[in-house]
Amino acid sequence: LGEVLPEVLRSLSTYPFECLIRIHASNALTLKVSPDVGKAPVVKPHQVPLQVVDIEKHISSHWDLTLQQIVPKIDGTRFVRQIADDARVDIKLVIQALRQLIYYGFVVMIDIFQFSNIYASSFGLRRLYTDRKLQSQCLRYVLASPPTPMPLPISNARGLVSGSLGGGGGSAAAGVGAGAGVDRGGAGKKGAGQEGKVY
Repeated sequence: LGEVLPEVLRSLSTYPFECLIRIHASNALTLKVSPDVGKAPVVKPHQVPLQVVDIEKHISSHWDLTLQQIVPKIDGTRFVRQIADDARVDIKLVIQALRQLIYYGFVVMIDIFQFSNIYASSFGLRRLYTDRKLQSQCLRYVLASPPTPMPLPISNARGLVSGSLGGGGGSAAAGVGAGAGVDRGGAGKKGAGQEGKVY
């Protein structure tokens, strides 16, 4: 014991904060310090799980059977109850499995998309215009197949980003107009108050 404990202390105090100590030929001591990531959030039946990493690359036959059944159903559009119905798994088990995926950073939960809702871009959208890495990640995420090398036509969106998110509260049409030709009615003499057309 006097030889084992100092080795445990040394291994758990240095990266990767784990140890495997052979006690004798048939027994070993395996320990690991896991970071405290807090409690997993509550998962509600109407929420939609969204993959933030490709779970298919990490899943194995040793995973829980419930996880293996629901992972193919996590497509960013199905909500929790729908995943349970499609996978023919009790919703309580699905919620428990999703909490595990959230805990380890595989998925995040978002509200279900509804056409009756009102959605607005946040100020953080400006980062998409300046951050090339984020632009590449965005392309990889939304495309069904790997993109072919091509310049991202982000320059055309300059007006949209600055107009819709600017401090002056400009409209989306005004934002697009900053990057494209706009007839606002005054220049074309089409009458006061008439909305401009975007070409």
